[in-house]
Amino acid sequence: MAKILVVDDNELVRATTRAMLQGAGHEVEETGDGNAAVAFVDKTPPDLVLTDLVMPIKGGVALIRELRRTGYRGAIIAMSGGGGDTGPSALLNMAREQGADDCVSKPFHRSDLFARVTAALELRRAS
Repeated sequence: MAKILVVDDNELVRATTRAMLQGAGHEVEETGDGNAAVAFVDKTPPDLVLTDLVMPIKGGVALIRELRRTGYRGAIIAMSGGGGDTGPSALLNMAREQGADDCVSKPFHRSDLFARVTAALELRRAS
C-alpha cells in the first residue's frame, strides 16, 4: 500500500482519517499544520499528502503551492468543509489550481475517500 501524510489542525479529523486509511492497509503519518507538513515531506516524501485547506499557520492552498514549487511529485488531495466567506468549493478550486490532484468536501464517506486515494495514487504512478 501507500505511505500517506494527513495534514489537519483538527486532532479528531486526523485520528479518524488515519484509522480509516490504516484500516485499508496504508502507512499513515500526520501533522497539524502546513509548516510541519513541509518539513516532513522534505525528510521522507510520502506517496500522497491529504491536506485540509483551512488551517492556522500555513493553510492547505499555501502548502500545496509550496510542495509543488519545491518539486514534490507525489499525489495531493485537498479536503475542506469550511472556507469562511468564499465557501469550500472556492477553496477546493484554488487547491486544484495550485496542483492538487483531487479534492474532497468534509465530511466525507470512507468509500469516497478510498476511491479518491486509489485514483490519485494510480494517476501519479502512471505519470
